[in-house]
Amino acid sequence: MSGIQNHGSVGRSCGPVRLEYCDLNTSLLAANSRDVLAIVHFCGHNRRDPADPRRIGVGLPVIAGDKDAEVWLTDEVAASGWEGDIGYALGQDVLFAHLLAPEPAGCGLSTHVYDVYRELLEFAVRKGYPHLLRVWNYIADIHATSEGMERY
Repeated sequence: MSGIQNHGSVGRSCGPVRLEYCDLNTSLLAANSRDVLAIVHFCGHNRRDPADPRRIGVGLPVIAGDKDAEVWLTDEVAASGWEGDIGYALGQDVLFAHLLAPEPAGCGLSTHVYDVYRELLEFAVRKGYPHLLRVWNYIADIHATSEGMERY
């Protein structure tokens, strides 16, 4: 057990995954625990940790309070690593995977989103996890106009 609950976090469970919300420093204390599937830091910019594929930063600010990290927990993480640009962690019943894919110049958003989702879905199937629990993406300037239409 990571011990995060002892540090003022809030959490919820969804089958084989438990989520804890805490401050980043508390989440980093638990990073070496075998039950930490991922640490998602809400920091206002997108980033990945090349040394630990379980740690990512997303380009979203904290909406309220001081809990700026979402920690994904499972019974035991069997493996984590990188396959190309995809970072991942495997639990017995769950896969956490992420891909930071900046939008290339001259490529339409719909084509780019299709390619990214296809890459992630093919990866999940190859790893033996064909069912998705949660998918989320961050697209910069989502409400901007592109090709005469709102990008969203």
